[in-house]
Amino acid sequence: MRFSAQSRVKSLEFFKGHMVVLLQDGGRLKVPVSRFPLLARASAEERMHYALAQDHQAITWPHLPLALTLAQLQQRG
Repeated sequence: MRFSAQSRVKSLEFFKGHMVVLLQDGGRLKVPVSRFPLLARASAEERMHYALAQDHQAITWPHLPLALTLAQLQQRG
């Protein structure tokens, strides 16, 4: 599924090896955590300690050197 440039991240969930990105418009994007080795090795607590960019189009993890945009998440790994 493709999202528009206006898509915005609402929140994240992690479930059975996947990161589920919930969007403000009700959409969702399911991505295997294995695509991101730092995230795959992180603890559940570290994974849930994320911050959204001001425009809600990127996700960062303050304690991990990782930032992901919606465009990156949409790419097939």
